[in-house]
Amino acid sequence: MKISLNWLSDYVDLGGLTPEAVADRLTLATAEVEGFDVVTNRADSAVVARITAVEQIAPATDGSPGLRAVTVDTGTGTGPHTTVTSAVDVAEGMLAAYAPVGAELPAGRLEAARVGGRTSEGMLCSPSDIGLGTASDTVLRCPPGSEPGTPLSKWIPLRDVLVEIDNKSLTHRPDLWGHYGFARELAAILHQPLRRLDVTDLAAYDALPEFPVTNEGGEDCPVVTALAVDVADNAASPLEIQARLHVLGQRTFNVLVDLTNYVMLELGQPTHAYDRDRVGSLRVAPAHGAATFRTLDDQERSLVADDLLIWGDAGPVGLAGIMGGLDSGVSPGTRRVLLESANFRAARVRRTSMRLGLRTDAGQRFEKNQPPSVTRLATGRIVRLLDEAGARPEATSRFTVRGDLRDRVRTVEMDAGHVQRCAGADISDAQVDAILTALDFTTSRKDGRLVVGVPAFRGEQDIAIPADVVEEVLRVYGYGEIEPRLPEARLEPVDPNPAIRREHKARRILAGAHGFAEMQTYLWTDDDWLSRIGFDPGEVLRLRNPIAPEKARLRTTLLPNLFKVAQDNLGNSDEYAVFEIGRVILVGDGRHEEVSRLAGVSVRPSRGVALEDHYREVKGALEAVVRTIGRGTLRAEPDKVGEGEAPWRVPDLTAVLSDDSGPVGTAGVLYGPILDTVTPQRQAVWFELDIDRLTGPLYATEQYRPFSVYPDSRQDFSVLWPVAGTYAGLERTLDEFGHPLVQRREFLLSYKGKGLEPGIGSYTFRYWLAHPERTLSGEDLEEFRAGFLRFLDSRELSLR
Repeated sequence: MKISLNWLSDYVDLGGLTPEAVADRLTLATAEVEGFDVVTNRADSAVVARITAVEQIAPATDGSPGLRAVTVDTGTGTGPHTTVTSAVDVAEGMLAAYAPVGAELPAGRLEAARVGGRTSEGMLCSPSDIGLGTASDTVLRCPPGSEPGTPLSKWIPLRDVLVEIDNKSLTHRPDLWGHYGFARELAAILHQPLRRLDVTDLAAYDALPEFPVTNEGGEDCPVVTALAVDVADNAASPLEIQARLHVLGQRTFNVLVDLTNYVMLELGQPTHAYDRDRVGSLRVAPAHGAATFRTLDDQERSLVADDLLIWGDAGPVGLAGIMGGLDSGVSPGTRRVLLESANFRAARVRRTSMRLGLRTDAGQRFEKNQPPSVTRLATGRIVRLLDEAGARPEATSRFTVRGDLRDRVRTVEMDAGHVQRCAGADISDAQVDAILTALDFTTSRKDGRLVVGVPAFRGEQDIAIPADVVEEVLRVYGYGEIEPRLPEARLEPVDPNPAIRREHKARRILAGAHGFAEMQTYLWTDDDWLSRIGFDPGEVLRLRNPIAPEKARLRTTLLPNLFKVAQDNLGNSDEYAVFEIGRVILVGDGRHEEVSRLAGVSVRPSRGVALEDHYREVKGALEAVVRTIGRGTLRAEPDKVGEGEAPWRVPDLTAVLSDDSGPVGTAGVLYGPILDTVTPQRQAVWFELDIDRLTGPLYATEQYRPFSVYPDSRQDFSVLWPVAGTYAGLERTLDEFGHPLVQRREFLLSYKGKGLEPGIGSYTFRYWLAHPERTLSGEDLEEFRAGFLRFLDSRELSLR
């Protein structure tokens, strides 16, 4: 975005400052300046002239208006001058810019020439002819009352500096999308007074009837305002206004159109002028049945149902926040005008603008969340400028508002010394108050608190918390004025976080010792994927604004997302294991609870590794996790899977995992349709633990048992045990056997094949035996074996 230093000088004194100095101060305090351009013109070489006659000397053709011989009177008493022009907008009696023979223009010295068989003395000037912008197909019109023969430099300064601001610096500052916002900034930075805008007080019209306005835009249109005004004339704008518009790339048309553009560049608030003879009422509503709309640029635009339109009596008259309609705009003959100033939701404007590929100055400003309150200020400013331009505006309605102007002062409260503590600098309260006041904030202090009043023109997303206020003070105070030093703070040890320690221990065991890879999946689930695996999570918490409609449900278990990870990796490897530590959201009794889970999936080829051995490897990894956390032994019991359970919980293939305190999770193997969907032609073992329940000592300890200095002995036993009794049941039974020589017991393998009765399994264990004071004798070993056999016999167990 470009801003004019001449324009800024209307409101703040920039005398004595070079453009470089202004650019530096703005960059350090407000927004990044990318550069600046010095622009000059030759307004001193052109004068006001009255057109007294127009003669067509060459016929118009398609795309060309032909040639006209135009007689002009410069009011100098040197007689009329004739010039030949191809401009279309010339008419008898019009006041226009004229450069006589000998004038020095940007293109060079002007000489008389023969054109179309006539001698052309001088020329009628377009804005670009004298160095104002790029418009070259129209004559620069002068407003009524301009005295012929007066140099244009009486109204148009010959030099200006345009400062280019990086737009990304202004994304959060809608008030800076106009010159007055930057003037306010410079006034605060330079400690100069800010000259206030001259604005018509619209309250003077409160006794007039309302204009018929309806707002059906909902949240897409927080407010729409309207003011009906009659003008005495819709002639050319004052030359100073035209010059500023052209230099900043805006074309000029007439005073009504020009002033709406001028105020947009001054305040950042787009306003639209409608011909009231064509628009007798106003309604903001979605497109609904409207399929197309022809905009001011004479382009037919395709619409969708939720595009927001501004409607008149007979149909749409504007594409809300972007561009007006072709048939409702003002013309030179307009005398009854409707000023519409509204506020539109940034996302709505951006969505429509991007879909249509239609980027406009108005849309760009609405996309920055313009505050609704500026609509009133912009309307009052336009009425004042119309009066200054000699249009003699007369309101025929009150300023009509539909919606919320949000013109109330917001407050941000903090401790009185909060700014100074954040700055780490000795900034007095008086300096803080002065800076905030210069930026149009208010301040009050009471009972050790600072209450800051935020002006309505500052965006709600810009100023909301104490840190935002601190930034306002420090950037104007000057970051360079603050000595860079480390803050003083007392260092104290931080208590360890048991939950984080648990998670780290689980990670080290699974990833470091057992080859699992950690995953992080989204907090939500995908409805399409849940449907494919046949899982309905039931009542869940839903996102109000999901990234996609099918991703609105928050997860109640980690496993579906991990199953998707497993499926996505089918093409990468035949063997892999993944785990995740993450949050799930449980819902019930009108409440929701956020808890942590540890879940994983291990995938192996369907052949080569026995499924039971695969399951035992995963269970062994989980046993190590639980043991490291300090929870004792992990056991597995058959899960009583009922109707409606999750599809991965298959009867006889799912176990409840418990430690010394009770159940802590479940584990199992995939089977049936879900296996075919997740990992076809492979085997998969899954688990999910409630890691929040795995509380244990911060630093788990192992009881030290010294090594025996005497040789030990190992005894292996293959115990026959009913499969239905579960491995955990066998372990509990063997735990009942105690003997002074036993150092530890280790499971080796299981067998359920040929030679065994149906339903019976063989489980082989190794006992490690040692005596603390001597070498074991044969009698010791025989006594141990006899005791163990007696124990088995008492439990009606036998060896294989």
